[in-house]
Amino acid sequence: MKTRALPFLWLLIALLTSPLPAWGIEAGGAAAVDLDADELDYDRATDSWSARGEVRLQKGELTLLADRIRFHPTSGEAEAAGAVRVSGPEGDLRGEGLLLNVESGAGRVVDGHLLVREGNYHIAGELIERFSEQRYRIRGGTFTTCDAEPPAWKFSARQLDVTVGGYARARHVFFYIHDIPVLYTPFLAYPVKTERESGFLMPRIGSSNTRGFQFSLAWYQVIDRHLDATFSLDYLSRLGIGKGAEYRYILGQESEGISHLYHVTGLAEGSDRWAFDWQHAGPLPGEVRLVADVEYVSSRDYYEDFGVEVGEYNKDQAQSVLALSRLWPKYSLTGQAKYTKDLREDNDDTLQKLPETVFVALPQRLGDTPFFLALDAGYTHFWRREGVKGTRLIVRPELSAAFHPGELLDVRSAIGYRERLYWTSEEGPGYEQQGIYDFSTRVSTRFSRVFAFKGGALSAIRHSIEPEVAWHYIPAENQSQLPRFDLLDRIEPANRLAYALINRFTARLQTPDGTPYYHDFAYLRLSQEYDIRAARDDPPPGEPERPFTPLRIE
Repeated sequence: MKTRALPFLWLLIALLTSPLPAWGIEAGGAAAVDLDADELDYDRATDSWSARGEVRLQKGELTLLADRIRFHPTSGEAEAAGAVRVSGPEGDLRGEGLLLNVESGAGRVVDGHLLVREGNYHIAGELIERFSEQRYRIRGGTFTTCDAEPPAWKFSARQLDVTVGGYARARHVFFYIHDIPVLYTPFLAYPVKTERESGFLMPRIGSSNTRGFQFSLAWYQVIDRHLDATFSLDYLSRLGIGKGAEYRYILGQESEGISHLYHVTGLAEGSDRWAFDWQHAGPLPGEVRLVADVEYVSSRDYYEDFGVEVGEYNKDQAQSVLALSRLWPKYSLTGQAKYTKDLREDNDDTLQKLPETVFVALPQRLGDTPFFLALDAGYTHFWRREGVKGTRLIVRPELSAAFHPGELLDVRSAIGYRERLYWTSEEGPGYEQQGIYDFSTRVSTRFSRVFAFKGGALSAIRHSIEPEVAWHYIPAENQSQLPRFDLLDRIEPANRLAYALINRFTARLQTPDGTPYYHDFAYLRLSQEYDIRAARDDPPPGEPERPFTPLRIE
């Protein structure tokens, strides 16, 4: 069972407070102030400028538009009225009246509407005040991320006080679907902390047919900048007492993980259950990378009773994988151990791969010839408590070639040979060996035309038409003597002809400094296969002959 710190309502209140610390606008700085208007007067007694008629005040990236503005250069205060609009790189603020200090960013707006572009946050209020970078207040305010009018949903609050680093406190909060209020709370407080803090999370209360009455309490503990943990205690009236611990860590830019342990003390003797999971990804010494995805439960019905996410209630297996990998420019070596627990049937005959090793050598050119050599190899040890156990070694070298006859055709052919060697337990056939080859070839060409454009970032578009034909062949071989561990133990015969027609549109673009780059912006591929084996063999009684596959469109 995983801890959920924020119910839905609290999450939306968190969004309500998140954009406020910048007003959606960056103010201040040492930039000069420019003031333009149809009429501009200076009052020496008050050291202020009065501007009327399409007034524009500019300071850096901040722009203030209004019908009337009184600006005090010494203090940096601007009083604006009539169709007020403040715009900046992060958002826009509109209102009927505004008092703004362009140096500090503090101020207030009457009948204001704030749009924060990142996140599309719409915040409106009868009065929106910014006292400092830490303190804000909204009276008669609403919040939504919906552009429609009326919005599909919104929050409203009679008053919202925000102290960054402290709390956001809202009074008389409503949640609306369109214009219909569906939720209400007279008071709501939410932490707006700039630093993580240890403490209790929101308790959860509920009931279900499986768990009965449920009360959950969790404690969040900050351990270090890169470490934290959550400890939970659950009372489940029908199942028992649950205890959980979740540990999170970051060990550098590329190494992080999370582990979770949960134990339930059952109401009856011998009914205790527990679960453990661990996810980790990160490097080890020697340029080795470790990836772990471990999941284990003590009983088959654990997820039925304690699943909290969609897909957990009906899980039929719990799988744990621990993998080590090492990459070179032309080679890769991966070793992994995979353990699967069957949650529906007897787990004694479930086949485990403990371990499995895969080596891959990418195609490498043989001297100055058009030929390339590649290699795939894999070693797997299959284990289970009951049934056939054993090891399997697969080695598949591949010889390929690329030709361009007459500069018109692109011909690529490959022939591979898959050798499989088995050593099995007394329940199996013992030592077995099977080799089988495969062959493939592909012929394609390209017709293209370039359309030039003048001006702008787009300089040309190339339209290419690429027909191709491919043949893939694997002979039919008797493999019944081999043990059956997975799909690689039975290689199906193949004799298929595939043909396709590709349309590709490529744009030649350039950056502002003139550097060109290319982008495939449209691609259409029509393809179909013809099964030669199916055409030669008689179809089953009552079924039509179907050597052609359906037309595929990509």
